[in-house]
Amino acid sequence: MLSSGTRRQIKEHKWNEHSNQSLFFIRLKQRCVAALNDLTLIANELDESQLNEIFTQDTIEPFIKSLMDPQSISKKKLKDKRNSDRRFFLGYTLLDNSLNITMSTIDNKWAKKMYAEHEGPLRAILDTLYHERKRKLELSA
Repeated sequence: MLSSGTRRQIKEHKWNEHSNQSLFFIRLKQRCVAALNDLTLIANELDESQLNEIFTQDTIEPFIKSLMDPQSISKKKLKDKRNSDRRFFLGYTLLDNSLNITMSTIDNKWAKKMYAEHEGPLRAILDTLYHERKRKLELSA
């Protein structure tokens, strides 16, 4: 996790106050990746009752919104195609995983029937968009 000094620098946008900005971002990236790996370990190893106390809508939703919501992103970042690609692929991953678990959680017969009828076409659309976007990225790289 981040030290209070690093957290303050990020919140106050004082990147240029660090003596070596490149090294600062390398370390920040390493810490973030390590934190995500730790959270993944926790999600894989704890039982459901423990996960229900840690990973709640109240704790996770602000994180997801910060990653995904265009309203939380500056206009400069919105114009950056890489940002759009990042949000697209994260959105695809979230939606794909949601579709994988949704059917088993539906109790309403009508909703279950409608979901069963529309899941296939929805997946086909998503997969087509995903592979098309990925191919364009590979060609432009």
